[in-house]
Amino acid sequence: MWKILASLAVVVACAHHEPVAAPPPVATATSSPAALFEIDTNDLAGGPQKSILYSDGTWRLDAAGGRTTTGRISADDLAKAQRDAASPWQASERTGIRCHMAHAPTNYLANGALVFADVGCSSKVLDAASAAALAELEQILPK
Repeated sequence: MWKILASLAVVVACAHHEPVAAPPPVATATSSPAALFEIDTNDLAGGPQKSILYSDGTWRLDAAGGRTTTGRISADDLAKAQRDAASPWQASERTGIRCHMAHAPTNYLANGALVFADVGCSSKVLDAASAAALAELEQILPK
């Protein structure tokens, strides 16, 4: 009997064991969606204001004075915003009589890149397609 138990102990000790798989990694903080379009207004009496539309349709408004609101636009508006953000964003120098009034710039960013800056009446002039895209984006984004 002892021989059988000893033999069984040797068999168990020598048995090939499959390595135990490591547990899957624990998920950490998820990445936030990329900014699709931003309007940074710097010339408000109450201070700067930033409106950001993200690629997933969520938006954030950091209003002048410190109030922050968030929300989500409709799928139709998101499709319009994606098309508008991909506009050619072409601008040319203003011609003719120009004034020299200037203010803190309102910066417009599409996909993280500055596409237009409104600095007063000496600002460049957007082409028709870019101006239409900007007008539509300004209607979609919260104020």
